[in-house]
Amino acid sequence: LPEYPPVELDERELQEDMIRRMQKAGAPKAPLEDAPPAEFIEYGNKLRRQMLHDDARAAFAIALRKALRSGPQPCADASQAYSHLSYVQVSYHMKGQAREAEAILEEAVKEADAAGVPADDEIRRQGELALRANAYPPTYR
Repeated sequence: LPEYPPVELDERELQEDMIRRMQKAGAPKAPLEDAPPAEFIEYGNKLRRQMLHDDARAAFAIALRKALRSGPQPCADASQAYSHLSYVQVSYHMKGQAREAEAILEEAVKEADAAGVPADDEIRRQGELALRANAYPPTYR
């Protein structure tokens, strides 16, 4: 697969870019700005199966952001987004990109803080625990 240079996008640009890619790849034609987190999770899974880990990561990150900001407490989609992000972390470790795996944890913590989700919220605590477990390369004795 070709390597593309990283592009720094702000939150809105990232979401708009992902929406364009999703529509180009045959995602539903509904306005994706209003799409539920589950749409992004489903699309992220398609990307992950195609080994497009960076794009899958972006889709899962959007799903997490939307799920965390969906109400006073995170919804079940947040739990799924955390879980799928942890799978992407493992993929990064397999490719020797440990820093990318760590960045996923850092970004998820920032998203939860920005959404005002308390650190002791059960979904957040479990999700960050899974991300923390996969953020660092495994050590062997």
